[in-house]
Amino acid sequence: MGVGILRLPGTLAGALGDAHLVIVFWILGGPRFALALTSAAAMAMVLSGTFEQIVALAAVTFLVCYVSAYAALFVLRRREPALPRPYRAFGFPFSTAVLLTGCLAILIAAVLEDPQSGSAAALLLIGCAGVCAWVARRRRLRAAKAAAARI
Repeated sequence: MGVGILRLPGTLAGALGDAHLVIVFWILGGPRFALALTSAAAMAMVLSGTFEQIVALAAVTFLVCYVSAYAALFVLRRREPALPRPYRAFGFPFSTAVLLTGCLAILIAAVLEDPQSGSAAALLLIGCAGVCAWVARRRRLRAAKAAAARI
């Protein structure tokens, strides 16, 4: 929990900076606001359930992160085959496919074991999907604007 509290303000700052809300973010207090927001969310989680529920939610959330990272590797290699690779994924695509399949199986088992954690993680993903769609739309608009300026 402590590492998450220390890491998430930076993630919020990066996301808000990319999403063009940096002015509001800094008016509200910059990193202090992000730390307060993250701490409040952590306290709400702690007060809302038992230790086992929080651990179960964290496990499901970590599994979702692993699944998305392995899937993102496949998407990146497919969309950008000529992109320079600063490191090589050992055994790609077989090792990554095995890890992705294993994480998916464990994720499905965890959600079946504790549906409440699965539904909470689904709500988090739904909330993140809206932000990701908005950021992707802004990037597409920015790229189209830059392409139109070159013509």
